[in-house]
Amino acid sequence: MGWNSWDFYGTSINEAKTKAQADYMAENLLSHGWSLITVDIQWYEPNATGFTYSANATLVMDEWGRLIPAPNRFPSASNGAGFKPLADYVHSKGLKFGIHMMRGIPRQAWQQDLPVKGTAYSAKDIADTNSTCSWNPDMYGVDMTKPGAQAYYDSIMELVASWGVDFVKIDDLSRPYHIKEIEAIRKAIDKTGRPIVLSTSPGETPVDQGAHVASHANQWRVSDDFWDNWSALYDQFKRLHDWTPYRGPGHFPDADMLPLGKIQGGGNAAAGRFTNFTVNEQYTLMSLWAIARSPLIHGGDMTQMDAATLSLLTNDEVIALNQTSTRNRQLFRTGDRVAWTADAENSTDKYLAVFNTGASATNVPVTLSSLGFTGTVQIRSLWNMADIGPYTGTFSPFIGSHGGELYRLSGASLPTPWLTGAVAGDGKVSLEWQEIASATSYKLKRATSEAGPFVVIADRLTTTGYIDASVVNGTAYHYVVSAVVSGQETPDSGSRVAIPAGPPQIVGWNYDRYGTVGGTAIAGVVPAANWNNSWPDNPLNNLIDSAGRPTTLDISYTSYNTWSIQGSSPALDGDGSSNKRLLNGYLNAGPASWSPSTTRTSVTLSQIPHGYYDLIVYFSSDGADREGSVDDGTTTYHFKTLGAASISGSNATFARATDTTTAGYTVGANHAVFSGLSGTTKTVAVQMRDNDEWGGIAAIQVVPKTDPLPLARLSIEIQSGGLSALLTWPTGLGEVLLEESKDLIKWIPAETQPVADSIPVSLDGGKRFFRLRRP
Repeated sequence: MGWNSWDFYGTSINEAKTKAQADYMAENLLSHGWSLITVDIQWYEPNATGFTYSANATLVMDEWGRLIPAPNRFPSASNGAGFKPLADYVHSKGLKFGIHMMRGIPRQAWQQDLPVKGTAYSAKDIADTNSTCSWNPDMYGVDMTKPGAQAYYDSIMELVASWGVDFVKIDDLSRPYHIKEIEAIRKAIDKTGRPIVLSTSPGETPVDQGAHVASHANQWRVSDDFWDNWSALYDQFKRLHDWTPYRGPGHFPDADMLPLGKIQGGGNAAAGRFTNFTVNEQYTLMSLWAIARSPLIHGGDMTQMDAATLSLLTNDEVIALNQTSTRNRQLFRTGDRVAWTADAENSTDKYLAVFNTGASATNVPVTLSSLGFTGTVQIRSLWNMADIGPYTGTFSPFIGSHGGELYRLSGASLPTPWLTGAVAGDGKVSLEWQEIASATSYKLKRATSEAGPFVVIADRLTTTGYIDASVVNGTAYHYVVSAVVSGQETPDSGSRVAIPAGPPQIVGWNYDRYGTVGGTAIAGVVPAANWNNSWPDNPLNNLIDSAGRPTTLDISYTSYNTWSIQGSSPALDGDGSSNKRLLNGYLNAGPASWSPSTTRTSVTLSQIPHGYYDLIVYFSSDGADREGSVDDGTTTYHFKTLGAASISGSNATFARATDTTTAGYTVGANHAVFSGLSGTTKTVAVQMRDNDEWGGIAAIQVVPKTDPLPLARLSIEIQSGGLSALLTWPTGLGEVLLEESKDLIKWIPAETQPVADSIPVSLDGGKRFFRLRRP
């Protein structure tokens, strides 16, 4: 619970304003649990103001390329003090101090090629200049495969911890979802030994990364910036519901700041404006955030706090719901009527939130037995802080348009089960739920719609797990579980959804400038359907495979502009395929004389769903005999473009680049195959020779291959009298992760990871076991 400067100040926040907000919070909100003061974006930019960013602004950095506060805005940061004096001031008020950061390394550090602290590497060694933020010009991404990359993030968090920072909100992490940098940041924070809370931003964080983000971040955004309009608030209902499986102690989906009171001041003298939310909508906002346990971060100017907003923020019963409740979930959503429920901590009481998302006032009836109550129920209104009497059967409060109410219910009740997992596999779904000590058995039910009807698929279960093997791959199944307690069936749990599927098949992506290659259209050196197309969207998330099933694969790309061999959609190939359309459009690498001089076009694939695969990269140019190269960061092939000849015949012409020497510049080609790859992230690029030719990437196929790792043998050669060993394995396995264990039960990644087909390990700690697996 806290305050963030963005909603009111934008980039204009300074030291005096921060102290004023801290003073107000300490005096008026701390006693209610509000304790965090966060300085948001561009505190390192001397001339930042408002809600926009200046390209090529001069940023304040130290000698290691680490951003530090601009002293004209934060005077106490002068002489290398950084944020420590301001953090000390905030701490003296009994509060905690947070800052906003951007993913990556400053472009300015790259331009100056500053050293990475404690290493022999520099900014140009670790920066990924193809990885940029689409809305902020300050940073380049960090290539976590490069030596020195982790050390850079370690140095940043070392600095932040030395300032006494308690909370970091790191932007440009969640969409696209930058797995490697998120892991690096988590590792760097843990290394400091300071309990710094990590918040990732902005959204939408992909739900299919829920398990990963919940284990690496403390909170993560479920949407882009949230502002004060009803449609934005309405959309948060579904998002918070979808994130229910990943809500838990220490890790929470974040629906963003509370744009209440005075917001959007922007400039230094601006007074801002009052929120556009109606009174009903303000109660709905606070009620939804509370019942869904979204972090409560106020965005308005606290020094201009009005009495109505203050009352919303200081209701201790509502705050207790947000801070201590468990098993928070949507109870139902029927048309415009929505209800959520949660358990009160260390109590059999239930919390209930009811909402009316419609345009007219209406009753929202709730069957009390659906919450487990078996008799008379005492109900208390949290917002009114008053008991409203006993109810039996149905509770049906009258709720105004766009309104929401919160209640606490108590009475005799049956416990409600809680599904903890529904994991999809190939032709099966594995279910788990929490044990109820008083239960004699459980019933598992299934439906193909969240609304039901649910049919019992397993009865009289005496364990807390079940594998449903009666499923069809590609179908979404919703599950609930009930228990039998003292001969009575409890209410159903909240539902979990799983979509069983076989291993992902070929995934194809093409840049679609004039001709769509999708659906049943067949194209590619390895013929496949269901191609994914970009025109002009970037990035593209959760690409489908050739069977039409969503995968985890995301892409992002950079190019000077886009171009095509011909300025219209080519006809289908004579054999009925769409290969000419596949090759027509491409991401262009423009000449160095153009501005910007992007002479290299690249595509980054992340969350690749295959353990072992080939990567086919197609490239095009509207002119023939242009020279270029294509690489995957390890292997480079040279080629001469085919131009219009590749699509002018009855069928497209495919020619493979195979020469890794400059002699390849004399051989016409339009695709290359990078074989035997592994790893979840790859960047491929086309570079036109002499930086003065046009051409670029047209399409990519990720083709799964049989993984040799399961049959590979890990050999151990004991050395130094048993104090060390050399681990070796066959060549050609691709990227692997080395794990170690002392008991064959708990496996952890080895401290040093291999970069080739062998690695020395120490045996000083006694007997250990080793294994290889895919990252």
